[in-house]
Amino acid sequence: MRPAGSTATRAQRPRNVADSGCRADLSSLRRISYGGAPVSKELIHEALDRLGCDMQQRYGLTEAGGQVTILTPQDHRDLLAGQDAIQSSCGRETPMAEIRIVGEDGEEPPRGQAGEIVIKAESQAS
Repeated sequence: MRPAGSTATRAQRPRNVADSGCRADLSSLRRISYGGAPVSKELIHEALDRLGCDMQQRYGLTEAGGQVTILTPQDHRDLLAGQDAIQSSCGRETPMAEIRIVGEDGEEPPRGQAGEIVIKAESQAS
């Protein structure tokens, strides 16, 4: 089975199916790919341990031509290993996008200061 894609809310469905007592065969499920919102550490733990599949978060927007960042299955395993900063991340930029943060002057602000997210992608709407 190819990886399943879903919103964060729907990413809980395989767990709910398993909890319901339904005899659905989830053994071919390899990865749950989700977006729209983060998922809890609990759900990630269950996916890896109970369902035996990886989790992958994708972030994108139509104006940028689709996916621009990704939290990989390894990032999810690192989160469970105690790297909690990953939980507030939307991941690293994909090879299809260039992302940077800029201040009002168009330059990168000092670390920790707010700025605007600027995305450049070949597939970006103009």
